[in-house]
Amino acid sequence: MPAASLVPNSARPRPTVAFWALFTWLSLQAIALLAAALRVPFSARFPAPEEQLAMHEMLTVQLIASALLFPILMQCFSTGALVIASAPVMMLLAGLLGAAPEPGALFVACIYPVLWLAGLALWAHILHSPKSQLYGVACATTLVIGGALLAYLDREFGSPTQTFDWAAHGHLGPLLGGITLLETGPSAGRIWIFLGLFLFLSLVGVVARRMLQKRAFRAP
Repeated sequence: MPAASLVPNSARPRPTVAFWALFTWLSLQAIALLAAALRVPFSARFPAPEEQLAMHEMLTVQLIASALLFPILMQCFSTGALVIASAPVMMLLAGLLGAAPEPGALFVACIYPVLWLAGLALWAHILHSPKSQLYGVACATTLVIGGALLAYLDREFGSPTQTFDWAAHGHLGPLLGGITLLETGPSAGRIWIFLGLFLFLSLVGVVARRMLQKRAFRAP
């Protein structure tokens, strides 16, 4: 009988990286990159050449997938670090494939999803029970998709004949902020309103959880 089988399960070292979570994360981004490389049109009036929106597609996939999967992607430090580190690399590849902005704007575009993922990592540390994680996924998904939906409704029923003002809608969630960053550059001030508030509340949540844990530990 092999010696490894004699070791109880509790004594065996656990894997430090969640393989399937990381594989799913990288696969979704690879599909987005492949769709841009194959020039897949996602609408009837999709701009040509299609690969010029590679960064837009990559950012959309990163934000939506991270909102839906962040409790799994951030279940341990090593997995979360790899997830966050891979985001700017995939954005850079998308920028090289498509119409990448200037180096400074490209750098900021690669950092933007990193800040969003860092905030999600903090919330994954705060939310431990399955029920609270489901609430967190629902809130994160609403923040990503809800802002885009509001901008779409404003476009359809507000002033459909006028040019869409990206800078005026950059505060409506991370997705609108990221696309506004790609469309107008990092100088649009409203881009950072939502992201800054999100990171601030994430840090407040971590501090509040630490204080509650210390109070529970000191209680008799």
